[in-house]
Amino acid sequence: MSGAAERVAAVHLRSYAARAEAHAHDFHQLVLPLVGCLELEIGGHGGRVAGPIGALVAPGERHAFSAPARNQLLVLDLPHALVEETGALEWLDRSHRARFFQVSRAAARLATWFAEELAGSGAPPMVANAFATLLLRAASGPPSPPLPAAVQRALAFIDGAALHPTHVADVARAAGVSPGHLHALFRAHVGRSPRSLARTRRLAEARRLLVETALPIVEVALRCGFADQPSLTHAMRRALGTTPGRLRRPRS
Repeated sequence: MSGAAERVAAVHLRSYAARAEAHAHDFHQLVLPLVGCLELEIGGHGGRVAGPIGALVAPGERHAFSAPARNQLLVLDLPHALVEETGALEWLDRSHRARFFQVSRAAARLATWFAEELAGSGAPPMVANAFATLLLRAASGPPSPPLPAAVQRALAFIDGAALHPTHVADVARAAGVSPGHLHALFRAHVGRSPRSLARTRRLAEARRLLVETALPIVEVALRCGFADQPSLTHAMRRALGTTPGRLRRPRS
């Protein structure tokens, strides 16, 4: 492998099945939650990647994983040489010992942005490396304080209702605050509106179904809370820069 290849990160949007699997690999792996959760056992230490909690898997460390429900995660495969260049080795060493860590607000926002803006059509190596560097620097900064209880309730409601049209008033009611207060809380702690987050959840599930199943595109649209196939196409083109047809894998 050339020196350049040894410094190339790989960034994936992944969904995991309920069946347990296990393996190891020769690179650092950073796992960040977008939708749902992933159960992980790393070196005999069990935990859950969900909400504000991410995970780091060290090179060569065997880990088992499964996901009990609908999920989507951002996974970065990080060669050691690239990690050295970012200056994040000390943080990675600390986090590998703990295995699970609290995702900083800056890192969470970057992960959501990348998933929504770039991953739909794939990221060239230079873009993946730049994003991995930014994310490592954001993740290794000071951890964010715990989210207010109202925001946690709102996020849980959005996750549970993600495949249905979600009204801000319903989210606010579930959170126990007014719609205006909910918007203020989301601006301060999430960095985006409840409606935008709900749309991302619906698009994430639509993308998963398009990539992993043979369901007709119109059925994917209806299952994910869109009125029809053109509505899904418009939302996906605007948010992900791609279309359902381009995401659909050729099937034999």
